[in-house]
Amino acid sequence: MPWIVELWRDRRGESPVGEYIERAHRSGERSATARMNRCIDLLKENGPGLGMPQDRLLDGKVGLYELRAGNHRIAYGEAGGVLWLLEAWRKTAQLPPRNSVDRARRRLLDLRR
Repeated sequence: MPWIVELWRDRRGESPVGEYIERAHRSGERSATARMNRCIDLLKENGPGLGMPQDRLLDGKVGLYELRAGNHRIAYGEAGGVLWLLEAWRKTAQLPPRNSVDRARRRLLDLRR
């Protein structure tokens, strides 16, 4: 059975992940956009914990993962039977940006309340 995957949206209805993917597409990174969409499709088909190289666990306490699409990352987690795409960033260092991971964690915990 396929998983439900949704973009997290703020109070204004804006989605950081959707906007990130759209910016990459508009800037000509068509192969990166295709890679990100393929990872999202795999997530829909197989659910969380795809394993390397498609995803990696970021925070085991809350079940926060990152999808890995080339040098692009999308943080996601499960709440209410839905996999939520929470935050996106470009990989520029060995460790993910702390502020992005913290934002994703807060969003996931808010969805679970």
